[in-house]
Amino acid sequence: MHRADHAARLLPGHCRRGLVPLLDMLEFRSNNTVHRPVIEALALIRRDATAGNLTYYPLGETVPEHRGTSGDWSSLIYRTDTRGRERERVARMVYEVATFQALRELLRCKEIWVVGAEAWRNPEQDLPADCAQRRQEHYRESRKPLDPTVFIDQLCTEMTTAPEQLDDALPGLDRLEVTDRASGPITLSKHEAAPEPVSLRRLKAEVGRRWGTVALIDVVKETVLAHRLPGPGQRRRRACPQRGNSCATPGVAT
Repeated sequence: MHRADHAARLLPGHCRRGLVPLLDMLEFRSNNTVHRPVIEALALIRRDATAGNLTYYPLGETVPEHRGTSGDWSSLIYRTDTRGRERERVARMVYEVATFQALRELLRCKEIWVVGAEAWRNPEQDLPADCAQRRQEHYRESRKPLDPTVFIDQLCTEMTTAPEQLDDALPGLDRLEVTDRASGPITLSKHEAAPEPVSLRRLKAEVGRRWGTVALIDVVKETVLAHRLPGPGQRRRRACPQRGNSCATPGVAT
């Protein structure tokens, strides 16, 4: 609840200035009818983009309900109008924030895609054109089973055995500590510094013997002398393109 309330208070201004104008430039679609209400909600937001600073949608307006309007967002979106008779109203700004949150989640899993996009294109275009004809070959190269139940069983086994292995290994890990600290439940103690390899010391000594070391101030000094750069407080003469004579420019301190 706290997360939804925080987003509802901070995001509306940014949504209206940045996200809402994008709806006129991008066309969103979905191959799943379950997410059709999100597409309809985006159309409603685009249509009312220039309707002014309205707190609630007008009475009688059909406001699509989607996955983003449930849960913690529900109590923030649907409010009771105490003026006159009590009736449920839809808070416009909060509804827009919840819709964009749902859009973000569905774009990530490509349940909603963008027409003409590359990374967010129609997921049906991600598969090779000959995927159906060469299905066995593609699955063999990907090292995945043809039977989806086998693939799901493997995932379930991994998700079960991995936590069990971690739980069995925790008592023997002296560097790792699991607590209820607010800053983070998992704490790793720092490793002691490893001794410097003998070969690295020999390499440093040989580089110093062959080429020695040059102080940084010597590099700066040689650069100034080679390019005749002015010193601190000095001015360098340059030609003025407008008049053809020389102009003084401040020197750059080195």
